[in-house]
Amino acid sequence: MAFTIPTLTATSRWLRGIVGSAIKGARADLWPNNLTIFVKALAMAAGQGNLRAEWIFKQVFVSTADADMLDLHGYEIGLSRKPASVATGQMVFAATEGAILPAGAVIDAGGLPFATRAPATALGNSVTVVVDALETGPLGNLPAGAEVRLREPWPGIEQGGETGPLGLSGGVERELDAPYRKRLIYRKRNKPRGGTASDYQGWVGEVAGFTTAGTRAFAATPAAGTVTIYPLLEGSGADRRPEPSDIIRCAEYIETKRPLAATVLVIRPQTKAIPVTIAQLENDSAETRAEIVAELLDMFDERAFVARGGETFPASWISEAVSRALGESRHRLVLPAGDTALAAGEFPVFAGLAVA
Repeated sequence: MAFTIPTLTATSRWLRGIVGSAIKGARADLWPNNLTIFVKALAMAAGQGNLRAEWIFKQVFVSTADADMLDLHGYEIGLSRKPASVATGQMVFAATEGAILPAGAVIDAGGLPFATRAPATALGNSVTVVVDALETGPLGNLPAGAEVRLREPWPGIEQGGETGPLGLSGGVERELDAPYRKRLIYRKRNKPRGGTASDYQGWVGEVAGFTTAGTRAFAATPAAGTVTIYPLLEGSGADRRPEPSDIIRCAEYIETKRPLAATVLVIRPQTKAIPVTIAQLENDSAETRAEIVAELLDMFDERAFVARGGETFPASWISEAVSRALGESRHRLVLPAGDTALAAGEFPVFAGLAVA
């Protein structure tokens, strides 16, 4: 049965009402009266106790616990908050053969400093080095071919270079409360069972930048003993699709978790663009259209998933999202005309709104 904390006025009124039964002939509802003051003080003390009990009750559940209590919930099941991490990857510089770039050489890229992890010797006309950002966070994540520059010259090596063919990845901030809360709830609902689909999805969520939401793992595909994983990053829309370097990071982590007999394939999902066209929109205005777009983006982020093959993305979800928008009173969904078929590994994303 639900319990609502009474107001101080209600508590004080109740206490005044029972004074007469506790002390024969006493009245706490008449003024001036020291019992009235005593009852008010007692009501405030009881109110503080109720508030404390309410706080304790909220901390019992992951869904309502405060941030510091979330960490305690995670500690009890061995699922800690993902720490901030630095971006890593390869950089390439033109160089004369045999030139050496030492460990610790500082390189500026994307507004952040990087340092070479180990010395590297040029082969042919270039030298390739593994680097780590000197600061945590996503600013260090750079695409392939991004411009970089050595902070100081080194003999036989050009100061200007570029990121390697896989780019730089892995830089994330410390995990925030909302995604950490979701991971804890997922773990409570899906206890480890030695390699089920939910286990693989949970392991993906433990990798920096990745999430269990929408991630899919399929057993026996393409053959018995094989598990195929299509992981997704935290974020929104097409940005949730991991880069090749992210896939490598994810695969390396899953390798430390998988059952010994399992063969694991970690594959980059392909986006399936779904444009939306509506007609007969009433209360058509720029504000209403903006609200519709916002609702569609939220719906795709919440409900989109990587398909196994033979699955569909329901048109009813799209129409429902449009109907939720503030200002919309009616509409007719023109496109998609029906449920959108999804091939294996496809991840549906919102591709814009048109009003006919």
